[in-house]
Amino acid sequence: MAAGQIHWAIIRIFSPPQLTHIKNCRLTKPRNPYMCDFKKMFNFKNERNMKKETKRILEKARAGDAEAQYLTGLYYEDKENIDEAFLWYERSATQGFVYGINAVAIYYLKGMAVKRDTGKAITLLESIAEKEPTAKANLGHIYLEGQGCPQDIGKGIGLLRQAADSGDGLSAFTMGHIRLKGLFGTPVMYKEATGWFEKAYELGIYDSVDFLCDLYEGLYSRGMRDIRKYRLWSDVRKSLEKGGSRTGLAMPSSANGGNVPVFGEANGRQYIIIGGEKAYVDLLVAETFLVNPDPKAYTEVEHIDGDMSNNAADNLRWIKKQ
Repeated sequence: MAAGQIHWAIIRIFSPPQLTHIKNCRLTKPRNPYMCDFKKMFNFKNERNMKKETKRILEKARAGDAEAQYLTGLYYEDKENIDEAFLWYERSATQGFVYGINAVAIYYLKGMAVKRDTGKAITLLESIAEKEPTAKANLGHIYLEGQGCPQDIGKGIGLLRQAADSGDGLSAFTMGHIRLKGLFGTPVMYKEATGWFEKAYELGIYDSVDFLCDLYEGLYSRGMRDIRKYRLWSDVRKSLEKGGSRTGLAMPSSANGGNVPVFGEANGRQYIIIGGEKAYVDLLVAETFLVNPDPKAYTEVEHIDGDMSNNAADNLRWIKKQ
């Protein structure tokens, strides 16, 4: 990745969140917080289902529903009809729908369907930056690269940090790259880079794992070499490559909605990675739902039915460490 060049991936934001692996996304910059492919976004079962759902969305949009208007804009953008897409985005934005405002800002920033106006794009993004992390990230991108405005590295990095702290995984991933490569004339900071990549992973950006493996293997700096953590992240990478990393529903890693895969040890005991360390699911469940009679004495949990992968609260009980 060349200095000063950041690639953004479009992700979708739903409830529950379903984050998409970066390699499977069309890359663009800046970005909308919804999936770029209208068909994939709704995971239509078949062509008939797609037509029915699209018709329903268009009807709601014509009736004045702001979210449906935004989705209609996305529909036309997917068909490469940017003029029609902008009209629907603008209608959505007029009603205060933050994703619509973000989309209109991007059109002004790029000069798509309208005359390029960076000042207006910045004003629109600033109006929703406290509500939508993606807008804050887009502002950071603009200031970092000086797109139609004076370049301000400090302000750009500050905005990316804020976006990452608000749960935007791609901002954390970008911060990792900035610290890893010393982009924009900033110092290389390997330790801080690992922290950002670990945060990005917890927020669903699984491409971070490759960088964490290389960092802890000592490929960037011998001082960062950590065999235990290298093995930990290598196991994560192997599971992701096999496609078997999810042994059920992913567990939420933070209040911001990021999800992380659940892994299994040879004995079936499940764990997730938080802060670069293993966190056992059974302990997390027990600490949340079970009363511990003596936290100093009872530090382990037992699976009543013997199935180490069954982490239902009624299947767990606190026991003393053996």
